[in-house]
Amino acid sequence: VEIPLEDVPVAQQHIIDGALERGMIVIVATQMLETMTLNPRPTRAEVSDISSAIRHGATAVMLSGETASGDYPLEAVQTMAKIATAADIGFQSTDRRPSALARFKATRSVAHAGVELAKISEAARIIVATQHGNAARLVAGYRPTTPVTAVSDRIRAARRIQLLPGIEMTCQVGHHDLHMLAYFPGGLTEKIHGWSRDLEEDRRERVLNGVQKLRESGLGLLWKDLEAEVGDSTPCRSHVARALVRSGLCSSPNQAFRQWLGRIPFRRTRLRVEDAFSQVHEMGGLNYWAHPQANHLDEYGDLLMKCGLDGIESLYKNLRAPHRRQAREFQEKFGLEKCGGSDLHQQTAKMPIGRFGIHFDLIDERLLNPAAPETWTIHRESTAS
Repeated sequence: VEIPLEDVPVAQQHIIDGALERGMIVIVATQMLETMTLNPRPTRAEVSDISSAIRHGATAVMLSGETASGDYPLEAVQTMAKIATAADIGFQSTDRRPSALARFKATRSVAHAGVELAKISEAARIIVATQHGNAARLVAGYRPTTPVTAVSDRIRAARRIQLLPGIEMTCQVGHHDLHMLAYFPGGLTEKIHGWSRDLEEDRRERVLNGVQKLRESGLGLLWKDLEAEVGDSTPCRSHVARALVRSGLCSSPNQAFRQWLGRIPFRRTRLRVEDAFSQVHEMGGLNYWAHPQANHLDEYGDLLMKCGLDGIESLYKNLRAPHRRQAREFQEKFGLEKCGGSDLHQQTAKMPIGRFGIHFDLIDERLLNPAAPETWTIHRESTAS
């Protein structure tokens, strides 16, 4: 969605207000600390922008390019944390109540009442008993100045509100380049971060070389249209597809993939799946096969098991039912763990490219309840048939 720059502040406030009225999470992101991509200090305007977003009711603020490809990722995180902490000092809980559009209306009403009672009584802490994590999230959504502690007898509920670092890898598997997911329950390290930067550079080079081939073939794709789609992220073929639509060369991303991106051979990734899986395990991570096609399961399933596959993405919106069924059968056959939901690569009316969802009932327990890597059952060799 494109709007005039001068309308962005008002639109941002309307979005935040609408989300809070419905009891939804709202995150303000993109270019929050853009200057820290290349400089160790932010501008005054950036500091004010982050503080204003928080005071206007944003659930969270998020960095992207500053940490993904910037020169000062650690300093950017530390700076944003300091600004957010300072902005929260003296911030009063929101008076917005759940509207008729909000989900869990009864729970939200109780959560709002608890926040108000804690404020009136000057309580030292709000204790929330929760089975699934929703109640604690709803209480926190009203931004009480009183600390909130969630109590649950379910480890899974405790883990649901935490972020898990991961990397999507494009790997050479036989004659195909396939997507794999690497998750790191123990958190990111400098080694993991450096490795991910190398993968990003390889993908950026592959995509830009492919775009150059498109332009040399006579297709009038404008660099400015690609830059507008990519923003501060790492370019991928989905960005190119949307840029072709933006340039008026295709009517939809799906048409772009069929008509152009399938005709121009993009250079293959340099990352071999054997090396990728070995590296992920060495860094304390787990390997998952992202949105596998049925024919790829038949062709490469045994190979990936021998390489050290730990799990499989068994629910993916773009896969038709037969593919999902075969993925689940493969997972059960080899005793693999499962996860569900990564970014969508094909456009539909209800599912724009780039949208993703996580189904917590389909997530490996090791991802929700991290333990020492040496206690995991790692699939490195398999003779199952």
